[in-house]
Amino acid sequence: MIRDWLSQATQLIFGRTTHRPRVGVILGSGLGGVVAAVQQAVSIPYREIPGLPVSTAIGHKGQLTLGSWAGQSVAVMEGRFHRYEGYSAEQVTRPIDLLRQLGVEALIATNAAGGLHPNYRIGEIVVVRDHVNLMNNAAGSAPEPRRLPIYDPPLTEMALHAARRTGGQGASGVYIGMTGPNYETRAEYRWLRGLGDLVGMSTVPEALRARQLEMRVAALSVVSNECRPDALEPTDGAHVVAAVALAAGQMQLLLEQLIGGISSGHKNSPVE
Repeated sequence: MIRDWLSQATQLIFGRTTHRPRVGVILGSGLGGVVAAVQQAVSIPYREIPGLPVSTAIGHKGQLTLGSWAGQSVAVMEGRFHRYEGYSAEQVTRPIDLLRQLGVEALIATNAAGGLHPNYRIGEIVVVRDHVNLMNNAAGSAPEPRRLPIYDPPLTEMALHAARRTGGQGASGVYIGMTGPNYETRAEYRWLRGLGDLVGMSTVPEALRARQLEMRVAALSVVSNECRPDALEPTDGAHVVAAVALAAGQMQLLLEQLIGGISSGHKNSPVE
């Protein structure tokens, strides 16, 4: 049986738009301006949608926009929810349940992340190929889909090609999810570098929940700061948003190509 909030939210959204989205996009810190590419847009603040929390993190506008992008019907979450805001794992992943209920089959999650890899530079877009989950029970009570590829291989490959075509290096990396809120110490950076290439406080719960709901998943990280243990510089939310803004133009083009590729009929990847 559909939970009451999910039924009410779906009814409200479909009462305001004729769009029936097939692709969902989550915009991370500082990327809200990317939504300008959506045509015939209808925006609904999270506070008006039954069951959704309120975004409190800097750089998160807090609204759902539905419309057309690259020939595809999309639902764009302008901002997300985090465990460090005081929300439960179930609350953090409610947008994923809602997107699935609206008809979304593929999810593209974007985020701002610290760059652990020595070759990463501020403003670079890195395609996430896998993650390390350091968030306790990040996706809620359901078991993690350990035998499934979390990040869809064909979508990941499409994203890499799109990144190169839009002026990036086309780098891929492993994202480490931390509960937060914190910017890591020198010792933590050294330890984390042995685990992956990027570190942040989101995306992992969303990706896990999306795979539990049999959605295809791709993730894109914008390097917001260079994590150099021996040359650390002050970092805060405002610095992160400013750094991510450097990549907004490329991110918009990359998402357009990736969404367009999905609408061209790419099939689901095989389950391992």
